[in-house]
This record gives sequence, structure tokens and C-alpha cells, in this order.
Amino acid sequence: EWCQLKESHSGRELNHIEGGERVTLEIRVQVKQALNHPVIGFIVRNNLGQNLFGENTHETYRHAPLPVSVGDSLAASFQFYMPILRGGEYSVTVAVAEAEVGTYAIKHWIHDALILKSISTSWSTGLVGVPMDQIQLKRK
Repeated sequence: EWCQLKESHSGRELNHIEGGERVTLEIRVQVKQALNHPVIGFIVRNNLGQNLFGENTHETYRHAPLPVSVGDSLAASFQFYMPILRGGEYSVTVAVAEAEVGTYAIKHWIHDALILKSISTSWSTGLVGVPMDQIQLKRK
């Protein structure tokens, strides 16, 4: 099992982030028990353990689950623009679950599967900054 963050365009593994990069988070797992509707997800947390953002595969594969057997491997990838995170370390927690009606049965949970270092010098209000496409100030 492993978790890796890459720059989406080049595929280069990232050991630090600034915010605004198009990234791909890859999670690979070895299946230890058969799952009819596996779900893989992640949460990015700050140094206080607060959940900043996350996602999972459930909604995308809700109507077309991908059943797996013992010994199979699963790979999930999430492509997104990295938000701006105040300088410091952040952790990525990953989970594997079985989707059930209205809930998830967690099968495996890995705290701190990946540690991200933000070297952002941008200051943002709040816990997560959103990369802006454009900011303007005009006199009217």
C-alpha cells in the first residue's frame, strides 16, 4: 500500500507544495478481503489534526462499482489544483471502505500515509487558500 503526490503534467513526485499546482494523488492498495463496492478516499489534515479537504471514489463509481477479490490490487487517483496551505507540514490519511446503503464500512485506515510540506509564502485567510485566477482593483 502506498500514497504518492505527483505533478499532474510531468508525473514528477512532489516532496513539497506551494499551492495552485495541478497535482495527482495516487493511492494503491492490496486487497485482503473481497469487496463488492470498494471505496478509496483521503483526507488532508493540518498539524492540529483538523480536516482541511478530502475526497473519495464513491460518487464517481456509485452506479458502476468495481468488485475486487482477495489478492487484487486497486489504484485510485485524484487530480486537482492544490489549495494554498500556510507554510508547514500536512498529513494525508487514506482509507479503504465497502460502500453500503447510506454508509461505509471502513476496512483499512492509514493515518499519516503521506506527509506534505507546504513552502507557500502566500498568506490566506482561513485554513485553506483558494488559488485565484485573477484579482483586480479598479477605480470606477
